[in-house]
Amino acid sequence: MMSVVRVPDEPNSRRLERLRQNIQVRAYLMHDRTFRELHELREMGWANPAADIHFKTQRERSDNANPTSEEIFFEKHRGIGRELCNAGAFNVTNKASLPIKALNLCMAPGAYTSIILNHHPGALVSGITLPVESGGHRVEIPYGLDDPRVKVLFEDLTMFIGEMVDDHFQIPSTHPDAGKFIKQSPYTNETFDIVLCDGQVLRTHDRAAFREKREHWRLQSMELVFGLTRIKTGGTFVMLFHKADAWDTITQLRAFRSFSDVKILKPRCAHRNRSTFYLIAKNVQPDKETAKAFIAEWKAAWIQATFGGDEGTGADLVAPTEAEVDALLQAFGPTLIEMARASWSIQIQALRSEPWITGNIHSVHRPMFQSPGKIQWNDPLTPRGPSDFSTMRSPVSDLPSWRSPAANVMGNPESQFGSSKETRALEAAQWRMPTTAKEAESQESSPYAVKKENRALESAQWRKPAAAGEAADPEYALGTRKESRPFEKAQWRSNTGTETPSAMSPSESGKEMKPRYGPQGPPDEDKAKKMASRWR
Repeated sequence: MMSVVRVPDEPNSRRLERLRQNIQVRAYLMHDRTFRELHELREMGWANPAADIHFKTQRERSDNANPTSEEIFFEKHRGIGRELCNAGAFNVTNKASLPIKALNLCMAPGAYTSIILNHHPGALVSGITLPVESGGHRVEIPYGLDDPRVKVLFEDLTMFIGEMVDDHFQIPSTHPDAGKFIKQSPYTNETFDIVLCDGQVLRTHDRAAFREKREHWRLQSMELVFGLTRIKTGGTFVMLFHKADAWDTITQLRAFRSFSDVKILKPRCAHRNRSTFYLIAKNVQPDKETAKAFIAEWKAAWIQATFGGDEGTGADLVAPTEAEVDALLQAFGPTLIEMARASWSIQIQALRSEPWITGNIHSVHRPMFQSPGKIQWNDPLTPRGPSDFSTMRSPVSDLPSWRSPAANVMGNPESQFGSSKETRALEAAQWRMPTTAKEAESQESSPYAVKKENRALESAQWRKPAAAGEAADPEYALGTRKESRPFEKAQWRSNTGTETPSAMSPSESGKEMKPRYGPQGPPDEDKAKKMASRWR
């Protein structure tokens, strides 16, 4: 008889342990520029009530579904299914044992099943999903007699106790759900080429209050065990996850890496601003010792979350030590970042356009200069801009190399922090368009001065160069000559083919003006007039 681990439920202690794990993981991932930017955007969302209102509205719509919203929900998941299919999630390399078979856990509304059947018309799909009367979604595709290729079992997946314990296990009679556990194990005599797990804890699910705290882990561990004990060797396992930077997610990604080829897909058609993503594990080897060890671990976790604690209704899992977290991050951290970076980038792009971000976009970027504090940038290997800096005490040599050359002029102590008025003017001048030799000479006597004439000259440098004869006039160079301004405008006008100033070029003597045409010769005058009238 299997014994149940009795661990006192200490919510405050567990909460602190979870917080410590998250801080430790985040501190490691903050070395990556992409995650750092994502974390900044997340913090902006957490601090803005508009984000709470947005997601609360989404939850209310999801919880109060109607036929129209259910159709939208189905089509949204069909879009995700197509992305999974395009990523190779539904490809089957070993087709020796036809027909292709797929297992879809938490199947409703059936969007992914429909994509699998489109990709493999002869496939057979078996599914388990929560009944509608218990708060589940409605299956929107034909099944059973309407489509013999699809068979669906309507049950609460988390209650299949026969998957997790042996025959000698006795369900405690004091457990509130003692009569709801299911000892049978469906589909035990079948193996599947594709296993798809898309389960989420539904707020509409009719369940006891004591289950709320650990329901997510009970569902996820059941999906993992149920799917891996029925997948074919070399099959594909697809599963929905949340937050690649969460400790539980990291441990599961590392587990799959030990017995399969893993990649991450972040859908672009839906949930772009959320942390959800899909694990696609190809060439799964369920008979490897590492796979068997993790299956046993997930079974024990389900038992602990279901029957542990003083009251026998579930307890939190034992948290890893700080040394264990650090060891895993050192071994698996670089791989995790490489796997998740594309997913983080997609979420960043989505969050940047959200109203609660665009309304406070300047708060993402801290000011580059603050006086009297010095500047320290967080990652010398990946400079990108002001958000890489924080105002802390550090040597001036930490200044990035891509700063203005004027920032390296450290003769004046005030200029080290940009607090000198003259230094700021010089820095601004360094970023301007290079000026003429005349201005350079004037700066020798006044290196920080920005003269009115020089600014006008710079402005002229960006304009379309006029004829050589006109450019020689110093008044024209400053754009102050009245006659030259109409000539400049003519330079930008469309070439009509007539002998306008834009079609003329000065000779070497500067006295005789000759037409300048392309290799096709003089244009047709009538056609040129029509084109000119069209553009006016």
